[in-house]
Amino acid sequence: MMITEENRVRTEIINWLAEQPTAFHLTLSFPPNTNHTSTKELLDRFLIHLNRKIFKRRYSTGKNFIDGIVIREKTRQLNTDHYHIMIFDEGNYLPGYDRMHELVEKEVRRLQGRKIRNYIKSFRLQEYYNDNGTDGLEKYLTKNFYSSSFSIQQAMDSMGVLTEYKTVFGANVVLH
Repeated sequence: MMITEENRVRTEIINWLAEQPTAFHLTLSFPPNTNHTSTKELLDRFLIHLNRKIFKRRYSTGKNFIDGIVIREKTRQLNTDHYHIMIFDEGNYLPGYDRMHELVEKEVRRLQGRKIRNYIKSFRLQEYYNDNGTDGLEKYLTKNFYSSSFSIQQAMDSMGVLTEYKTVFGANVVLH
């Protein structure tokens, strides 16, 4: 079997993701026809507010923020993006699932309640698990590497990292 560059890169990313201290997988969805710029702005605004709720003063002083990886996925039939976020918790600073769900739901509702055109339509928060080491989530999140409509560069550009105040995608991303 021939190993393509896409397979090699995808395998490296899957292995790297599987080694991370992932605590949660969060999916954020948007209404139809919400443009890319708006979904990215909403994602960043949501994460800033969630960071403030979780870390309080430690976030304001730059000591702690949510760490993780985000994958932007186009929902073609709805003409919008949705985001998959793998939330890391290396220092066990994050709340448990029930509290995290409550905080995420509150922030989504807060953004929905504004009199704004664009908002987060829905979310799904799951505790992370790697069923018998199959790397199922990691494989699912890297499926763009096998898509005929994506080049390897486009697949890489759909991946981003969470930083203190925004998400960074594509060529600006450095994985440690």
